[in-house]
Amino acid sequence: MPVRVLEQFVRGKQTDQSLCEDRLVVTSHFVAVIDGVTSKSAYTWQGESSGVHAGKLIEQVLEKAGPAISFDALLDEINRRFQALYATLGLAGHMKAHPIDRLQACLCVYSLERNELWFVGDCQALASGVLYAHPKKIDLLCAELRSVILEAELRHGATLEAIGADDPGRRFILPLIKAAKCFGNVDQGHPYDYALIDGSEIPAGHRHVYRLDALPQEIILASDGYPELFATLAQSEAHLQTVNAKDPLCFRENKGTKGIAPQNDSFDDRAYIRFVAQ
Repeated sequence: MPVRVLEQFVRGKQTDQSLCEDRLVVTSHFVAVIDGVTSKSAYTWQGESSGVHAGKLIEQVLEKAGPAISFDALLDEINRRFQALYATLGLAGHMKAHPIDRLQACLCVYSLERNELWFVGDCQALASGVLYAHPKKIDLLCAELRSVILEAELRHGATLEAIGADDPGRRFILPLIKAAKCFGNVDQGHPYDYALIDGSEIPAGHRHVYRLDALPQEIILASDGYPELFATLAQSEAHLQTVNAKDPLCFRENKGTKGIAPQNDSFDDRAYIRFVAQ
């Protein structure tokens, strides 16, 4: 196989690993990280969360995709799979009107045939010392707002333990996160637009393609469960654990839209794969 996997790791933030919404896919033609979006809806899909089920459908498409497929054609096929499921369940109209209920995922793919990195959403990659990442502006804003709320609560006498048990910052920003679903796959120069795979048309400006240098080279793909990527899994894990220990509520060192829930392993699911393309 022209890809030599050096190390790979997937771990869900919760004890039950079947709930993990991150996935790694390695085929003869592609290496991919799929990050299922944490659902803000009551909808489930054959007993699975929208992120888990979206990841499974995307994996099926990648496993069948031929080496010469373009990124546009791959995304079109994934969207057809999503739309077909909506139609089969009689939910096509509902999903068009209610984006919060859709299957949702982000994706990063390395194409061996084209020697390209492909992105939709906020997965990340490291190749030849260059970081490729596309953070969501709305998440950065909500993380800052949550941080302000928690800092104010502490100034007024709240304890970190009380905040961890009942996060007022998360309560404050959750309506904003839900309302911001209307900005998904909007390509109008809007300051809060963002990209995801949910069955809707993904504008060209949200389909990121990067041609890499000549082979062989070492490449890392990861979900945004890692606040920073390093050259090895051990280094990336060590940094994550250090940050989590310093800031388990994720409002100072690693500002986020939620902290580490009680009994959870981290603030988010995570996936990491390091390989040599040759």
